[in-house]
Amino acid sequence: MKLTFRQEIPRWDEGLPLGNGALGALVWGRADKFRISLGRSDLWDLRRAESLSSPSFNYAEYVRLAKAGEAGKAAFDELFDAPYNLPYPTRIPAAALRVVRGGQIPAPSETSEFTLDTRRAEAEVRTPTGVLRLFLGAGEKIGRMRAEGDFEISLLPPPYAGADAEYGEVNRHPLTSLGYPPCRIFGGAWGQGFEQRISDTEGYAAALAFAERKGRREYAFGVRPLNPGERGEDLAAELVGALETEYEEALAPHLLWWENYFSESGVCLPEEDGDLLRQHELNEYFLACCSRRDCPPMTLQGVWLADDGALPPWKGDYHLDLNLQYSYASAFLFNHLEQGECYTDFLLSLRDAARAHARGFFGADGYILPGVMDIAGRPMTGWGQYSLSPGNQPWNCLGLDERWRYTGEEGALRDAYEYLSGSGRALLSLLVPDKEGKLVFPVSTSPEFHDDTVRAFFRTQTNYDGAGLLYLFSRLADLSRLAAPEEEKEWRSVLDRLAPLSADETGFMLDKEERYSESHRHFSHLMGIYPYKIVPYCGEGAAAIDASIARLEQFGTGMWVGFSFCWAAALYALAKNGEGARYMLKIFRDCFVSPNGFHLNGDFRKRGVSSFHYRPFTLEANMLFSAALGEMLLQSEPGRLRVFPALPESWKKKVSFSNLRADGGLLVSAAMEEGRMQKLAVYSPRPSKIEAETPEGTLRATLSAGENRLI
Repeated sequence: MKLTFRQEIPRWDEGLPLGNGALGALVWGRADKFRISLGRSDLWDLRRAESLSSPSFNYAEYVRLAKAGEAGKAAFDELFDAPYNLPYPTRIPAAALRVVRGGQIPAPSETSEFTLDTRRAEAEVRTPTGVLRLFLGAGEKIGRMRAEGDFEISLLPPPYAGADAEYGEVNRHPLTSLGYPPCRIFGGAWGQGFEQRISDTEGYAAALAFAERKGRREYAFGVRPLNPGERGEDLAAELVGALETEYEEALAPHLLWWENYFSESGVCLPEEDGDLLRQHELNEYFLACCSRRDCPPMTLQGVWLADDGALPPWKGDYHLDLNLQYSYASAFLFNHLEQGECYTDFLLSLRDAARAHARGFFGADGYILPGVMDIAGRPMTGWGQYSLSPGNQPWNCLGLDERWRYTGEEGALRDAYEYLSGSGRALLSLLVPDKEGKLVFPVSTSPEFHDDTVRAFFRTQTNYDGAGLLYLFSRLADLSRLAAPEEEKEWRSVLDRLAPLSADETGFMLDKEERYSESHRHFSHLMGIYPYKIVPYCGEGAAAIDASIARLEQFGTGMWVGFSFCWAAALYALAKNGEGARYMLKIFRDCFVSPNGFHLNGDFRKRGVSSFHYRPFTLEANMLFSAALGEMLLQSEPGRLRVFPALPESWKKKVSFSNLRADGGLLVSAAMEEGRMQKLAVYSPRPSKIEAETPEGTLRATLSAGENRLI
């Protein structure tokens, strides 16, 4: 697929995106003068607020102040919200390349083009007098560029020094607020570079090297955090060495990597919904740009960052009450194991940090990560009602559980059980009996209902917290039968003592006392439906799901943001309503997406579907879009497949998918034309018995290990 823009790309968040897990680039501007904005996924300013070391920064004080209501609000905010108002910790932009076309000023009639070929992960800028091509090597952590024609290319440091600027949107600070010293510039006949100090012990380097070759100039560029004793010249030497390999030769393994990636799964939709397929393919591209096994998983903006003199929206951090989890909601389903494991490996790598936070803040033994954290897994605070809630931890467990469910690998089972049991023991130590003797958290919230007011702490346990506990301990009971049979009784005993979800004739409530009664962006009260899937769509469960969706419809979309529509699409898909799911994905694509495919949160074109008209870029809704699309095509549970469970009527003319993953590590491919099943093929890595529900009835099969059968 190709994205093509003529003449100019006016904003950084509409730029042509390139990424290789470590390095990110956005190409934007005018064809005669444009920028290549560079970010690095592990480049952070990790300074912390002193108040985070206060003896009062703990869960006991959190609970005490929450229960005090308005009397404790000021102290609560000072301890658990105010530290986020500092400009750090934060991701920081790395550098930019400025490209100026030489020669005469272009005439208005001249045509120039910016093009991104997502299948090649290569960008091209074509002017009447030259062509510039670039890619970020799939097997490297650097970028390559080839210029034919009259281009002047220079490396620019971010404006960390200079005039202050004001940015009123979503907690953005000017780069000058970080207080960095001027960077050290270095260079030579090879090119140019700079070294920027972040603190006395931390810094990074960026460099641009070039070589003349056959009438054109080839470049290598990169960014690298500096360890003690390292200098920017070390990066420069690496880039000079990389230029010994010509552009086309370096491009060949890069193209092979991307060819293999896109062959892992596939989807075909009717031509009339080509815009939805195009968005899905862009989402798949973004996922691979931002996720490699030896790199950190995507933050709010993935490998890309703002290039407008300010820190990224919400400091580009890790939000664990929706954003990080939904950023990987589609990875395993669409058979992208490396990308999914980029996320799960990160969670496993942070077990020491999760232990430290569980012990230091909660006084608990086991795993609890902060709800808003830096790359080291340390708390950043900000709306402490959610950023420090223990109720987010079950959602972290879901990622390890899905890795096991979608692969069936023994190592994944061991990792999942160890992580879930460590999380379960930590959370269990926090639970207290309510008036009915059920185990609940001492205070409970539901992101982000009632925002940061005292009403955010509900009078009884919320369905957000309750669904997480029910999911976690039910999965522990199930997994222990395979991983630790001697512990199953213990987990089932805990499960029996948990409070049920609160529901009435309007569907699932926020808690026992409060219904969903206003349009709201976050469907945290519906976590039991999706993503936890602990409420099946049958019998009473189906009635509760239908009523919950009707309640969303009743209050409308006025206070929704982009991810709300994708979440709603997933809910409709689980309710077997393909028309509703398709409609929600259409609204998302038409109203919340930048021309380059990025999710911008608000109805920035003011098309009347939401009162949020801002445009902060985040990626979770892109991947949630694809996850919802996947739920329309295939749903699974142990031993059961639901093939095409939520198709719109128009899709029945011609729709197919290949190599989507299902429970047990199955790989499933299916096709339908003119309302009739044309194909259903299942590969099983181990012996299995399956029932496949299709629009034409239920099929049954017994597969041997390694068998790929056309059913």
